Amino acid sequence: MEELIRPTTAPESLRSRWPTATAILSILILAATAFVDRVWPIPPPRLVGQEKAEYAAAQRRQTLRDGSLARWIEKETSTRSRVRVTLGPWWSLAMLGLGDSVKKDLVTGSDGWLFLRRRAAFDPRTLREAPAVAANTLLGLRRRLAHHDCDLRFLPIPRKSVACSARLPRGFTPQPQFDAEVIARLRDGGAPTIDLLSAWDGMAPEQLYMRLDTHWEVGGQEAAARAIGARFPDLRGDLGPIELVRTREPGPGALLRFAGFYRGHSLWPGLSAWNHVNDAPLNRVRLASEELRQGLAGPGAPGSAPIDVALAGTSFTGHLALHPLVVQELQAPVVKVASDGAAFTEPVEILLQRWKHESSLPRVLLLEFPVFQVADAFRRRPEVTRSLGSIVQRLDLGHASASVLPSRPVYRDAGVAQKGPRLRGALAPGSILSSGDGVVQLRVDVDSETLSRWSVRTAAMDIPIEFEAGGGTAWVPILEGREWSGQVQLFGTDAGAHAARLGVEVVIDHVGSLTLEAPKRVDGGNSNVIWESRDLGADVIAGDVLLVDWSGEAGPDRAGPGQARANVTVELGGSTAAGERSLSRAFPNSTGTWAVLSLGEWTGGSLEWVRVTGVHGGLVLKRLRGRTLSRGRIR
Repeated sequence: MEELIRPTTAPESLRSRWPTATAILSILILAATAFVDRVWPIPPPRLVGQEKAEYAAAQRRQTLRDGSLARWIEKETSTRSRVRVTLGPWWSLAMLGLGDSVKKDLVTGSDGWLFLRRRAAFDPRTLREAPAVAANTLLGLRRRLAHHDCDLRFLPIPRKSVACSARLPRGFTPQPQFDAEVIARLRDGGAPTIDLLSAWDGMAPEQLYMRLDTHWEVGGQEAAARAIGARFPDLRGDLGPIELVRTREPGPGALLRFAGFYRGHSLWPGLSAWNHVNDAPLNRVRLASEELRQGLAGPGAPGSAPIDVALAGTSFTGHLALHPLVVQELQAPVVKVASDGAAFTEPVEILLQRWKHESSLPRVLLLEFPVFQVADAFRRRPEVTRSLGSIVQRLDLGHASASVLPSRPVYRDAGVAQKGPRLRGALAPGSILSSGDGVVQLRVDVDSETLSRWSVRTAAMDIPIEFEAGGGTAWVPILEGREWSGQVQLFGTDAGAHAARLGVEVVIDHVGSLTLEAPKRVDGGNSNVIWESRDLGADVIAGDVLLVDWSGEAGPDRAGPGQARANVTVELGGSTAAGERSLSRAFPNSTGTWAVLSLGEWTGGSLEWVRVTGVHGGLVLKRLRGRTLSRGRIR
């Protein structure tokens, strides 16, 4: 009986053989892959000259300790492996069919939508700090261009993951507050800014962005053109009805490259055939008039009639529909300056390179930039800082007044062969108190026998500058982020700078000043010293700033080592067309004797009251008049 119910056991069950079979199969696949790649590898690219030297230098920098060597080997294997290059797309196609992606760079949404992960998800620090840094950088450029009769306005393009959040996979957070804060900070700074989040409200994702690409659809561009016309009626012209030509062609599908596909690949028809990965056609729009199209392709010759409006931007403007749609909407000549792959602020640099004569800059420059580039500015990508330094040096600030600050230089030396910061504590941390949007500038005077390169650094931004042999002068804006850091350093970055003669002076970007009502001391309790001015009724125009100056009573006219530190807070309040607004800016552990704050929040309104805490001694308030543009003239 026991023999009837005893289970039959084999020496090795089928289940126990699976791990062994899997291991053997894996080894055979790896061996076959290695054999094919060894016998029939993809030839390496032929590098010569500088490219070859840079490749060799990069190879030498890889180390096992930080993982860079492993990443280098993986990259080399993936690009030179015959097996991976041949079979990889098939595996990617299968993964896309399952609603996933082989590459971590991609986020696969519903209905075959693809998103670029690095643009869709930011780390908490970038999410918190980047909008303020980028907005202050753009506001600083706006102030600088205003001195050259050019009114800079902004068209931030919301990220695909925010505009098309309905197509994101379940559980993926689009972080819409990032895009909204960029728009809000530019507007709060007094800059005319288009809010596409509002203009796109209620539109379907398919109208706004391409499913398999990073660029926007024609529906989103049409809404943007309408928003520009509604927000800036002063740009409308009298060209009359403008005819457009619309054609349809296959979409670029650039995001498929991150999955291993390129247009023309043998699997491309299969991708288009799958309903969940649809290569939708792209609607191309161009101006029907060849003469008008040629005339708006760039600046005129020196001495020709000044150009009224220019649209500068990235690939979102370059070869898509935005420019002709804006021309049609405004019925006005709008010159296009756009470059595919242009970094944050780089379109402005390109415009300045093409408009070599400052007197011919357009009256209005509408700058388009995708919001994801804000993170690039915060991370100080080299192409961003380089373009910013180029812009700063191309647009001087020779008329900026320094009358409200010490007239003597902050620092001057005869040139010593040294590395590291040059200012030797003259700009000690906490000595320059500002709103961080370029209202305070460093005037840097350099005298050198050779080319010299420098870098002005704050906690938020690096701005590289350079001078040819003989030296020169540059006005560099001090840019901060959400919170004031008070750190400003000037470094020489090459041998020429280490031996150059240097002079540095702090100036405020303004054209005139008006002393406001003297603040009164009130009892703050707990030994707090509070100064208040009420019922000021000071009208505010674009570019105005407020100087809070306690240098006359509180000590020396500039901060220096050993000066007492204080926690200073400046609070402002006033009225605008949208209602009452207030602002508080804290300067903890500061050594400064003045603070300069932009009044952009109250542009078109009035400043009503000021409260200052933490300042001992007398206090003077001055409204420093900025520059405003009216039909190409400064008033």
